[in-house]
Amino acid sequence: MLNCLRNADHGKVETKHAYLNILTRGDLSTLVWVDSPLKYFKQPADSILCQVYYAPLNFRDVMLASGKLPLDALPGDLALQDCILGLEFSGRLENGQRVMGLVPARGLATTVAANPNFMWDVPDDWSLEEASTVPVAYSTAYYALIMRGHLRKGERVLIHSGSGGVGQAAIVIALSLGCEVFTSVGSTEKREFLKKRFNELQDRNFCNSRDTSFEQHILNATNGEGVDVILNSLAEEKLKATLNCLAQHGRFLEIGKYDLSNNTPLGMAIFLKNISFYGILLDALFDYKSYSLQAMKEVVQLVRDGIANGTVKPLNSFLYDSDQAEQAFRFMASGKHIGKVILKIAILVCSRLALQVCKLSENLSRQVCKCETSLQQVNASLEVTIGRTCSKPAASLHCKLIANYSKSRVRTQPRIELATYLFES
Repeated sequence: MLNCLRNADHGKVETKHAYLNILTRGDLSTLVWVDSPLKYFKQPADSILCQVYYAPLNFRDVMLASGKLPLDALPGDLALQDCILGLEFSGRLENGQRVMGLVPARGLATTVAANPNFMWDVPDDWSLEEASTVPVAYSTAYYALIMRGHLRKGERVLIHSGSGGVGQAAIVIALSLGCEVFTSVGSTEKREFLKKRFNELQDRNFCNSRDTSFEQHILNATNGEGVDVILNSLAEEKLKATLNCLAQHGRFLEIGKYDLSNNTPLGMAIFLKNISFYGILLDALFDYKSYSLQAMKEVVQLVRDGIANGTVKPLNSFLYDSDQAEQAFRFMASGKHIGKVILKIAILVCSRLALQVCKLSENLSRQVCKCETSLQQVNASLEVTIGRTCSKPAASLHCKLIANYSKSRVRTQPRIELATYLFES
């Protein structure tokens, strides 16, 4: 039961499908849950429904909701959609499979229609909360550093806002390649956190993101040469100071949208150093044009490979319930967070899965047991109900088979041939 909008009326509505939206951009108090049209979903070839358990916020969401980012800064036709919040999620498919993934918008929702090409299976040793911290952070970092920045072993890299989600993911990737990493942070707490997480980072590797003093720090630390690659998220005067930290033939990777949307001038003289400047817009890869689609597939594969080889690991997070959306947005806007800020969507979920109980077999019993094992990972309970249309000998046999493989409670009930799942995320 969510407090959500339906047909412009606000109140408690029981619905399976809802998404978070902002009614007045610039006024975070107008964040509301809206009844979603996914209840009328007819599955196209490139989308499947996924029940969302955890949905992280990203700076794009905060900037859009607070009115600091114009809609025309969004790529493609995103600005024409009724909801543009939410880029990533973790949850379960209708068959119970645990997944995490990317969506172009409307990811802060109870259910998403996601492209299976932009999803990953969640490793067995990760919780769904942990998994939700991975998609945008690591996809952005891999896309920027590897695909656009062509970061190589032994190079120097400056990663601004290193304690954020993308910042931490970028540090992980750069260190895995044997690069020398410099990073900026906004507080002593964030510096100490990163020093504990990354033993390779010493005091000389840190600089201040609250002013432009990092420019001199970087030049001093590199004997005036500068760094080979910069992953930038700072704006205005700090962006210009960051450009001065770039070495000859360096690559500048801009992941912030603020200066791009404001058409901030750079000054052409900096390009006499033979540098390259790249705008990094992960959401532009949802455009479904041939280049964008291929690039997104490469990003997904890089993350998949990183998970397999142990490079990609979950990030730390701050968790808010779905009815605390405004608090979550304000907290992230304050810049005090370390890692990810996440909304817990599925507090208590009921769903049903039809079973073909007329074909009673040991294989079916094993299938039910397998479902229960999966549910136990989220403190689940499974109740198997057998319709009275089944013969008594068949029902008795089925109960015995279930008992051999599972501790599920089994009972008979008229006309219902369903396994009912009741679980907490």
